[in-house]
Amino acid sequence: MFSLMKGYSEANPEKFNEEFIYLKKHDDVLNHINNILKSLEIINGVEFLESELITDESKIPDNITKENTLLYNIEESRLNLIRFKFKLTAMDKNGKMASEEIERFMFFPKLIDNFYFVINGNRFSPIYQILDSDTYRKGSTNDVTLKTLLMGITICEKNVLYKDIHNTEYDMNILYLNIFSYKINYLLYYLASFNWEETLKFFEVEKYIKVLSQEDYKEFNEKDKYVIFEFNSNGDKLLFKNCLFKIRSRFCLNFVDLFKVHKITAESYNIIDTWITLLGKYFSKNKNSYESKAKDILISFKRILDDGTRRSLKLKEENKKDVYTVVKWLVNNYDTLKYKDNMDLKNKRIRVYEYLLYPLTIKFSHITYRLLNKSELTLQDLKQLFSTVYPMTIMKSVAKDELLRYNNAVNTVDIFNSNLKFSHRGKQALGEGNKQVQIQYRGHHPSYIGRIGLTAASSSDPGMTGSFTPFLETKGFYFDDELLDDIEFVYDDEDE
Repeated sequence: MFSLMKGYSEANPEKFNEEFIYLKKHDDVLNHINNILKSLEIINGVEFLESELITDESKIPDNITKENTLLYNIEESRLNLIRFKFKLTAMDKNGKMASEEIERFMFFPKLIDNFYFVINGNRFSPIYQILDSDTYRKGSTNDVTLKTLLMGITICEKNVLYKDIHNTEYDMNILYLNIFSYKINYLLYYLASFNWEETLKFFEVEKYIKVLSQEDYKEFNEKDKYVIFEFNSNGDKLLFKNCLFKIRSRFCLNFVDLFKVHKITAESYNIIDTWITLLGKYFSKNKNSYESKAKDILISFKRILDDGTRRSLKLKEENKKDVYTVVKWLVNNYDTLKYKDNMDLKNKRIRVYEYLLYPLTIKFSHITYRLLNKSELTLQDLKQLFSTVYPMTIMKSVAKDELLRYNNAVNTVDIFNSNLKFSHRGKQALGEGNKQVQIQYRGHHPSYIGRIGLTAASSSDPGMTGSFTPFLETKGFYFDDELLDDIEFVYDDEDE
């Protein structure tokens, strides 16, 4: 009988997904730390130099341990040490340009046996968190938000009604970019960065859009091939070739809205300073600072897409090279994304160390916003980034994290009570800050079958916590590694 069972076992091995059960050991805390620290380069004069994870506790410098009583409690704590260094460059108090290197240390709990942390003699298990892998639709609105480390990039709709020169009405929603607390026509960021011609090339529409003064329009002989709008009292015209307007009328109306709202002229539209000034008006009331403020905003805009977010996006590389390509992808796919199923696991990902480090992101984020609102930064201002960063900064927040569960299991291989537990709650997730979770997010979804246990539910918080099945198959930290669909516009121009 023994040989029979042995033979059957060898021919039919267990289907438990060991890679997933031990997934935490593949979660690189230093990589997440680097993403957070590198995102600080959004501020002028801040340069991230290097970081190091010290896992050998005997190599932790004495001057670091003496500052932290946690390490001298009677009960044992197992910790790693993160060392990082920055270079700060700005005006010093004497008005001269100066540079200074800043080195800081922070502790992070050491994962023991791939299952738990030991803090003050107690064992804690960090459970998995499920959250959106890329974009999500907020509540009952059609706003589509892409999360980054420091802030969300939100695309929202605005209804407009414009008439062309033949009095044909175009009533539809155009798209605005909600970022830095302002809703702005997304094209303005491109025009202020690239100028008119390069923006059209970026969106691959340079052959289909024309701007003509009243005099040039009179001599233009192909009016019947274009949808035409008059956009100022000078009689200047904005023209869209019919094939383009039929395919991307929302995109075209974003241009119409930009020209009509800001009273652009045919003499000024091709001058990049025109768009820079218009962008600066949203962020400053001082006419003399429009240009400088716009340039600061563009620097922040370019840096808002951190490396961690960029890598986590399941997009083709050409669609996530930088923030400009990502916003273009959001705009092109908006009508699909606003109907995306927020419950489907293919639109979700799993994380562990990221949510434990999120309080550090928030700390840096608050200081970053304050510095970005200053017109001129000094070396002393830049040092504020690290003035409240101490070796125990992360540990203080880890000890309070709602997704860190006390582990009192007698058997250290208690996969169902610790290793396979998950929550939809937590930082950047559903119900953050004790907000009410809508009833539809507490139910089951067909994508749960074979991945999540369907019979267990918390009586106090149904649907928000549960256990993965040990047979779950994942693609790294994703449930599905399929690239997101991308809409491709084909311009059927019969005359070309």
